[in-house]
Amino acid sequence: MEEKAKAEEKKIGMSETWLRKHRLIYDGATRHPLIISICDGTIIIASFKTWLAQDYLFVRAFVPFAASVLIKAWKESDCRGDMEVILGGVASLEDEISWFKAEANKWGISLSDVVPQPPNKNYYRLLESLMTFWAIEAVYQESFAHCIEEGSKIPPELKETCARWGNEAFGKYCQSLQNIANRRLQKASDEELKKAEFMLLSVLEHEVEFWNMSCGNKNRVNQNLGNRRNNEGILLLCKISNMSLKLVFLFKSTFHLPFSENGCSLVVRIPRCGRGDLGSNPSSHTLLFHLRLF
Repeated sequence: MEEKAKAEEKKIGMSETWLRKHRLIYDGATRHPLIISICDGTIIIASFKTWLAQDYLFVRAFVPFAASVLIKAWKESDCRGDMEVILGGVASLEDEISWFKAEANKWGISLSDVVPQPPNKNYYRLLESLMTFWAIEAVYQESFAHCIEEGSKIPPELKETCARWGNEAFGKYCQSLQNIANRRLQKASDEELKKAEFMLLSVLEHEVEFWNMSCGNKNRVNQNLGNRRNNEGILLLCKISNMSLKLVFLFKSTFHLPFSENGCSLVVRIPRCGRGDLGSNPSSHTLLFHLRLF
């Protein structure tokens, strides 16, 4: 059985193996209620503006990170094409920043007044590896490609935004990054593989929190849920790491709640969860549930 699994990993690549293993979590990050609301034309423009302003700041932080990935590819890659692929991504960031500035001007957003919110700052700290680089790009491509699928009802003013990351060329670029990541993972040690998988899960978690931030959610529940009706949610991620258990929920409500109409997440932390209770590798535990609140 183990030999069969290894053969499958070799055939499709380690990154794709992890995406299949954690598909529900990946779908949670790429089919967030904010993305769905763009698809069905119900997006709250204030949420879009928040995303636009915060993502502008994130892209600025992404530039030196992308440069560091480029330098690492130059030093360590055994394929010349790897550096050229990453260089293409780095070069496009200047145009991307210009696009954000133009969009902000169109929507009346003063970028000089924008301050990074906590989920954005937390995401900055994750910028450290090729796995992170690929996963961030892949989530955006998958998310916005969904928005431009046939039958979607994207507001006309958001079509350019969706096409920017959802287009076929960007998809091919993400595939090239994935191929590079897979080649590096083939040579990785068991410890390096564990870290890479953990980084992938961390990106997915931070993407959910970034979307939630755009919706206006502060990741707090300070209301009595006993009176709620028809509130459905999905537990996207249960990640156990050392001494903490993090549960990331995604909610979509049919009523006006203190949560954003586009959805939000609930993060619950349970301290003092020791390694002895969870097995030899607690960071690898991922649980998925369906949750209904009454």
